[in-house]
Amino acid sequence: MSKNRVLAGLIIILVCSFFLLSHFAEEYQKTAGATSFSDASSGIRTFKRLKEKVAPDSVQVSRRPSFNLEELKEYDTFMLLDPKMKISPLEAKVIKNYVFEGGRLILSFSSQKNYYNLLNVLTELNINFFTIENDEFKNGEAEIITPGEVTPIWTPLQKIAFYSPLLIKDEACSYNRFYCFVSAHDYFGGRVFIFSGLLPFSNAMLIQGENAGLGIRMALWTGKTLIDEYHHFFSEKSFSDLLVDFNFVLPSLALIFGCVLFFLFSQSKLEWLRNLEKDSRDQSSFHEFYTKILDGVFDKQTRLTEAIEIHSQYLKTHYPAHKNEIDELTEIDKKTIGKNLIAKDKEIVGKLIQLHRKLISLKGRKNGIN
Repeated sequence: MSKNRVLAGLIIILVCSFFLLSHFAEEYQKTAGATSFSDASSGIRTFKRLKEKVAPDSVQVSRRPSFNLEELKEYDTFMLLDPKMKISPLEAKVIKNYVFEGGRLILSFSSQKNYYNLLNVLTELNINFFTIENDEFKNGEAEIITPGEVTPIWTPLQKIAFYSPLLIKDEACSYNRFYCFVSAHDYFGGRVFIFSGLLPFSNAMLIQGENAGLGIRMALWTGKTLIDEYHHFFSEKSFSDLLVDFNFVLPSLALIFGCVLFFLFSQSKLEWLRNLEKDSRDQSSFHEFYTKILDGVFDKQTRLTEAIEIHSQYLKTHYPAHKNEIDELTEIDKKTIGKNLIAKDKEIVGKLIQLHRKLISLKGRKNGIN
């Protein structure tokens, strides 16, 4: 088996393994470790308490590492805030379908990396913008802006504080700086808001400007809400839980079995050469193939002495009438030890191949084979 075929086989196995594991990593549902609301400045525990006061039992924390459409449809609003893990294409499609059917979506990112983690969602929703650095950003200092327009969560003259080193760069940002911090979109039956930096209703920002009023309006407008804060999960289950899933185990065993068979039957050329010595077949086409194998081995200049011995023994077995001629060729090696052994081995190799082809040709003519 040529090296190219071995390499191609290995690549196919690796690609299949990758897609198999990727599929089950996404499809296999595992309950995540308890995800609680954060008390950090970027967290929304304070907003969660505010929401429970204005609308009791209306907020739930997401505890799953992947999204399910039927689960999302139980809520009026889904908040996916500052994800630390990339949202997969499959999850992005689920979110798109949720919004398409009337769901409200709140997204946020505080860094370039977390923005990239949201890209699959933005692509599915056909929302196009890029981020730029905020040249006016000052550490520890919020920027207060009035929106100039009314939405369900702010009024035109409301003074809203933002804190972000990144700006959302799109057409809306070019005519109103307010929309450099938040991007608002209607999507069929649903609505999408995307915030850059700390959320205006986060723990640190609720006390800035008139953000408290925005927080109250947000708490009322969002209705029953599922919140995925940071999208950073720690699974309570181990890899052993996946191993008991029949849908994962069966294709995995098939893949392992395929790997074993592949390596059992993809022996090296030199091992193939040893096995050919025992083969009693003597067809002209078979020997032509055999000499091509020898050419490949010898061209690499690997283990020439052993190859010479195997080849000479093979010729003696199948062409006993030429034993003396074969011995004369290989005897040269013993007379020149200590001089240039590799060069002499190559010389013997060439002569053995020439002799082999000559004998094949003679036998072919004798048997009427052209």
